[in-house]
Amino acid sequence: TVTHFADCTYSAVPSSGLTLAFDGPEPAETRRLACIHVTAPCQAALPFGLTLGMTGKALVETLSEPDTKGGGHSIGSIFVCYKELGLQANFQRPEWAADNPIKGFDFFAVAPASSSSASSDRHAQTEEQPARADEAEDDALDAAAKKSPP
Repeated sequence: TVTHFADCTYSAVPSSGLTLAFDGPEPAETRRLACIHVTAPCQAALPFGLTLGMTGKALVETLSEPDTKGGGHSIGSIFVCYKELGLQANFQRPEWAADNPIKGFDFFAVAPASSSSASSDRHAQTEEQPARADEAEDDALDAAAKKSPP
């Protein structure tokens, strides 16, 4: 499923547990991959020893304290962010409890240390040329097709 907005495009591949987010101005075909959302168990191995369903306590034991924390009871879901790793972990329950399981991860491009610019949303931009929206979507669909049982 592909959904276009004025400043981004989302390409969901439900069978793979992935949604790709592309940022940038229109036309959509020129947008760059900004974030990979892992929303369900997937065939791909996650980096840093991460797994969906691991607890907040296990995450901190694995990666140490996050750079930022956000969300909560009035906003709904909560998250933690490791900016230098390009990682945001999203929790199942809107509470800061050690046993709160992770429901999804967002992997985003890390801004170079010398760069002071940031995109208009929460995903960092790189000065390198990441994949174009149409190429990355094709690659993700190809990978999902190879991993799916016949």
